[in-house]
Amino acid sequence: MYDSQFIYGSSLESSLEGLFTKEAEKNMSEIEYLAIPYTHSDLFVLNGRALIADAIAAALIKKGRIVYSSISCWHHIAMNHKMELDWRTWAKLDEEFIKISKKVLVIMLSGWKKSVGVQAEIKIAEKFNIQIEYLNPSDLINLDDFKEEK
Repeated sequence: MYDSQFIYGSSLESSLEGLFTKEAEKNMSEIEYLAIPYTHSDLFVLNGRALIADAIAAALIKKGRIVYSSISCWHHIAMNHKMELDWRTWAKLDEEFIKISKKVLVIMLSGWKKSVGVQAEIKIAEKFNIQIEYLNPSDLINLDDFKEEK
């Protein structure tokens, strides 16, 4: 076992002392949760939605926003490890991230009103009094970049 004082120059406890202060709580509240349609029977559409989620998250982060995109974080893991892709698989995980967010950003991508996941995320935000902001994806990225080449 290594001595934390040797590795970090001081005890690990004192290094982490200020981590859970009111300032840290304030910073946690800057997180904005990205809600976007994902599940689809056509794998091409599903993968395209994941790429769009990535692009929108990147565009928002470049604008200085603190964004958490569940799809961006978990899509490749789900695909590589043959996990279920429906809302039931992600419901509890996503609820926990929404609860620590200051806002849910609903991306009004085609299918968002019918999306079981997006509608559930909206209900979770309402349940915990989390702000909801509706965003047009075309205001953030060029959706033509994600259309199938003909």
